[in-house]
Formats: sequence, structure tokens, C-alpha cells
Amino acid sequence: MVRKIVLSIIAVLAVSFAALAQNKQVSGTVVDEAGAAIVGAAVVVDGTSIGTTTGVDGDFKLSAPANGTLTVSFVGYEDVKVAIAGKTSIKVVLKASVEQLDDVVVVAFGSKRKQDVVGSVSSVKSTIINNSQATSVSSALEGAVAGLQVISTTGQPGADASIVLRGIGSLSGGNTALIVVDGVPFNGRLSDINPADIQSITVSKDAVSNSLYGSRAANGVVMVTTKSGRQDRTQINFTANWGVTNRAYKDYDYVTDQGEFYELTWYGIRNTNMMAGMSADEAALAASQSVLGEVGNYNAFIIPDGEYLVGTDGKLNKSAKERYNDSFADALFDSAMRQEYQVSASGGTDKTNYYLSMGYLDNDSYVIGSDYNRISARANVNSQLKPWLKVGTNIAYSVTEQNGVKDGVGLASNPFSTARSWAPIYPVHGYDEQGNLVYDANGEPVYDAGTGQVAGTISRPVATNQNVICSMLEDINRNKYHNLTTRSFIEIKFLKDFTFTANYSYDYTNNNATTFYSTKIGDGQSFGGRGTRGSYNSYTQNFNQLLAYNKVVGDHNISAKIGHEYYNYKSDSFSGQKTQFFDPLNPELDNGGQLQYISSSTSEHSIEGYFAMADYNYANKYYVSGAYRRDGTSRFLDRWGDFWSVGLGWRISQEKWMQGAEWVNDLKIRASYGTQGNENVLNYTPYQDLWSVTWDGSQLGYSPSFYGNPDLTWEKQATID
Repeated sequence: MVRKIVLSIIAVLAVSFAALAQNKQVSGTVVDEAGAAIVGAAVVVDGTSIGTTTGVDGDFKLSAPANGTLTVSFVGYEDVKVAIAGKTSIKVVLKASVEQLDDVVVVAFGSKRKQDVVGSVSSVKSTIINNSQATSVSSALEGAVAGLQVISTTGQPGADASIVLRGIGSLSGGNTALIVVDGVPFNGRLSDINPADIQSITVSKDAVSNSLYGSRAANGVVMVTTKSGRQDRTQINFTANWGVTNRAYKDYDYVTDQGEFYELTWYGIRNTNMMAGMSADEAALAASQSVLGEVGNYNAFIIPDGEYLVGTDGKLNKSAKERYNDSFADALFDSAMRQEYQVSASGGTDKTNYYLSMGYLDNDSYVIGSDYNRISARANVNSQLKPWLKVGTNIAYSVTEQNGVKDGVGLASNPFSTARSWAPIYPVHGYDEQGNLVYDANGEPVYDAGTGQVAGTISRPVATNQNVICSMLEDINRNKYHNLTTRSFIEIKFLKDFTFTANYSYDYTNNNATTFYSTKIGDGQSFGGRGTRGSYNSYTQNFNQLLAYNKVVGDHNISAKIGHEYYNYKSDSFSGQKTQFFDPLNPELDNGGQLQYISSSTSEHSIEGYFAMADYNYANKYYVSGAYRRDGTSRFLDRWGDFWSVGLGWRISQEKWMQGAEWVNDLKIRASYGTQGNENVLNYTPYQDLWSVTWDGSQLGYSPSFYGNPDLTWEKQATID
């Protein structure tokens, strides 16, 4: 009996030692095609829960069967399977995968594989942006993302459109999405960014995706990522585009024929007379007698003396000859040229990659007097100084000039309103009795201001002393922007699974604005010219620090981040206005005589936040995500607010019983709940009263301009997705 027991123990030990002998320590390194170490790559033994991630030198070590197989993977690279085959040291080279790069989306303070995202995000690739031929990135997003509305209040070239996600969320606060460029909130104009420099745009819509932006994320987040170089290739690109811009949509059918307008006016007068009790014949005769008087005596035809322009039968005089045909609708719009040139160089070595670009855009509008041009440059350089240390900087500069038109609702200043509402019988220029243009002392055609410039007229029934064509060609409404954006970072990897990143950004924008109303007509004529000059500056700094942890243990994938962010915005402005200009063509204030006003102002706004997030997934099938942020803002007395979110996801397509389904390539159910904030309400100090200083010519005074509310606090949204 004892002998049997001893033999059994020996057999068990032999089997155990044999099993142990089948596992051995395997070590190695994971590098890219250029030989640079890849930090954080997942190394898993196929068919087991054994796995690890590479360290700061791309090294790994684990215990694996001698005849086993390792699967090595990293975001943006093709997975590689390596047979151990008894080896104890293995070098693995990963190749960059364009397909996998397309599956990576930018999220708050990082990036993820699209399959691992629990929240609602949409990605827009650079091909969509470039193919749109849009001047501004905001316009390129129109129709590209579900739930995203692009609202444009003006068709001015270079004007940014408002981006609204999932409808209006606030009655008194801001409703536009937060714009983030290369990981940092952006206060500038999207039109100042060259669309050719953009790699991708990610639109984040729900709370689990946006909570890490806390107080500014209630209206969604649009994350713009600019291009960088790739280590495996050097590219030099030059692109030239030419095009013609025309008005895409024609107006509704309205009267554009001068003769038809006179006839319809005649019918209107006749019907009014009949309603007043005249007989049909009396009303017809009275209409023929008064039709020209009704329109200010503007007669676009030459007719024989003693005859009516419109007969008592309501028809235009058959002997009428055209005197002028010079309508505002025809003069306002024209075909326009658009030309754009781009040159870029990108590439890198095993340690450094770079992207350099320059661009020029000249975009005329189909509305006369309106155009936009932009010169832009960008330099993006990243360097792996040590296996554990990476630094980079991204600097962009643009100068743009926008010549615009007055697009208010006034009939005399808005070109579209004028084209639709002014009768075709009112000419742009002055004419004599024979239909010849009237010229001024300088030999220039005289504009019709509705005050007798057309022979036979005294006063135009609509908008006297106004001429929108003259205003658009002679007035100045110019904005010249200088925009500098910088992004710099340092990334330190330590203890194998930890990464510390510090990001600093500085943005500067200057708008040099000039407005000048010509002495020829309108408001400027009344004051001998009216000119306004202004300089408006903004300075934005953002500094954030992040500590990230990533760990793969078999089928368990764990990641977490904690961070701090400080945001500061300052602005200043200086402007002045004069009238009575000596030289009618010079808008500089030194050329003006009478000072109307001079003013200046400054403002400041700050936000500080602390945040944390954690993600867990098992076997790339079951996902849990959570985030929390605490923000403090200078807008409120009760400065601090808390925002959080949780999300769950289940990739059904990864289940064994779905592996054979050919009708779907990826199927996921997700749900999220969380809170988001909106602190963009009213002004920068809505908790306190504001006063305006007054001067009556002899003494100072003040008057209330805003009544503050010390109890005002955050707008919060709780959303389920």
C-alpha cells in the first residue's frame, strides 16, 4: 500500500515538473519599421490569459509555453503573431496600418480605437474636408455628421458658421459646440485654420464623451486634429485649385421686367380707385394719369409727349422706348473667381517627425464688394529624445483679410433685401431725359440717391439718399486678422505602465477693423465722411497636466487618467471714430476733423479644473467607462461645479455565437448617463452690477448698464444616451 502511494506521488510530481518545463521565460522588444521602440504594445499568449505590455524601451518579459504563439498589437499598427518555437529572445517589428489608423478616434485628452468607445462620437476624415472646397472648416462639416447643424447668418466668404449639436440647449447661454484644436480649447476663428492642415475632426455628442471638458461641454465638443509627419515616409505635396463661384439658388419668381411692373402698378391703382367708388372707366383713366407719380416719377421708358406710359387698357404704351435698364438685382451679383494654393512637406526619422505647410487662398464673393483672402503657415515637429521622453511643438500663423458688405435687415443696406424688394424701375445710376448716363466733375457716373439724379424725378419712394451699390463699392468694411496658435507638450513614460504628459498652449488673435462711410451718399455724405478704426486683441493660455495608466492583464484592459487644467482668456480693445474727412478716399482717422468718440476696454476670464476617468474592458467585449470633473470659473461667486458620467458597452459581434455572422462586421450596444455644464452666460462677471460712465459736456455721471445676480450659477444638463 505504501509503495502504491509513493509511486503515485512520484507520478504527480513528474507530470507537474513536465508541465513546468513546458513554460519558459520569453523576453524581447517591440519596435516600428524605423527601429524605434513602441511603448505600451500589448503582448498576449494565444489561447491563455497570460499577457503584458512593453516598457519604456519597448521591452517585455513573460512566461509562455515553448511551443506557444505571441500576439503583439498596438493602436495604429497591424497585429503580428510570432511563434515562440523554443526561443527565449524575440524581436517584433510592427508595421503601420492605414486601416487601423482610420479606426482610431480622438477623444477627450487622448485617443481610442473606435471599437472601444462607449460614448457617441463621429469622425470626419480629411478627405471629406478637402473635397468640400470650403473656406472655413465649420462649413465643411455641413451634412457630414448626424445631429450636427451648421448655422450661417451670413454668406460672407471667410465667415465662421455656428456649430450646434443635437439642437438648442440653452435659452440665455451659449449654444455652440466647444472647439478643441490639438487637445486644447480654441477661441479663434475656424476659418483661420487651413483645411488642408487638418487630419481629422471628431464630433463628441454625449455626456460620457464630454464630461472631461466639464463646464464647457453641454453643447458638445468638436475636436480638430492637425497633420503630423510619419517616420516611414517623406512627402512633398503641391496643390492648386481654381474655381468659379456663382449664386447656387435663384430667387423666387418676382417681377423683374420694367414694363410688367408698371402694368401691375396700374392695376393696383385702378382697383384701389374702384374700391373707393369710381367706375371702371374713371378708375382706369385715373390710374393711367397717376402711375408715374406713384413711383416717384421714375420712367424707364421714353414715350411721345402727351401719351400715357400705361394706357387705359392696362397695357404698356406700344411706342415706349427703353430709357434705361439698370436694376439693382442685376448689378449686385456676378460670377467670382476662387484660387487656392497649398504646399506641404512631411516626413521623419526614427527619432523625429515633422509636418510643414504654407497656403494661400483668394476667394471673391458673387456679391460685389465682398472677398476674403488668407495666408497660412504651420510647423509641427515631434521628437523622441529618449525611449521614455518625447517632446513636440505645433505652431501655426495666419493672416486673413475680409472685405464685407452690410448684411443687416435694413432695406437700403442689405444687398439681398434690396435685390428682392426694390422695383426694377429704380436705376443704380443717374440718367438724363434721353437715357444717357450722368457724370460728375471727375468723369465718374453719378449714383442715383433717390434725390433727383434721374431727370424728371424728385424723390424716390423708398430709401432716399441711399444706394446699396454705391455703398458696397465706395464704403469700407474691412477686417484684417492675425492669428497665432502654439501647442507644446512633453511626455514622460515611467514604471512601464505610467505616462505623464504636460501640454501648454498660447493663442493670440488681433483684429484690425476699418469701417468708412463714403462722402458720396448716405450717412457718410451727411457727415462729410464717417470713419471708425479699431484694434481688438485676445490672448488665451491653457496648461494641463495628465497622468495616465494603461495595463493589459490577459483579457483585462485597464486605463485611467487624472489631470489638472488651467485656462485663462484676456482681451483688450481700442477704437475711435471721426467725421468730416479731408480726403474722401482716405479712411485713416488722422484724415478726419471731428472726433465722435474714443474708447477702450479690457476683460479676463479663467477656468480651473480637476478631472479623472477610468476605462475597463474584458476581452474587447464588455466595457465600463466613468469620468468626473470639478470646474471653477471666474464668472460666478459660487465658482465650483461637479460633472460626471458613466457608460456601458457590449460588443455583441465579439461573442462566439456571432463569429459566423456575415451580415454584420461590428455590433455594439451602449448606454451612458451623465451631467454636462454651460458657464457661457451673459458677460464675464454676471454676478455684479455694471455701470456706464456718462459725460454731458460739463460733468461726469454714471448710469446702470447691467444688473448682476450674485446667485447666478452653472447651467447643467443631465443626459441619457
